[in-house]
Amino acid sequence: MKNIMQAYKLKGKIDQSGNLLITEPVNLPPGNVEIIVW
Repeated sequence: MKNIMQAYKLKGKIDQSGNLLITEPVNLPPGNVEIIVW
């Protein structure tokens, strides 16, 4: 079975502790994700 990668553009912010928080609802299946920040 092939893994299909799909891109999502989501809004988020970094909190006071340096944690990335996604600030909008997202409906994704369970599993690992790769985060790209620019």
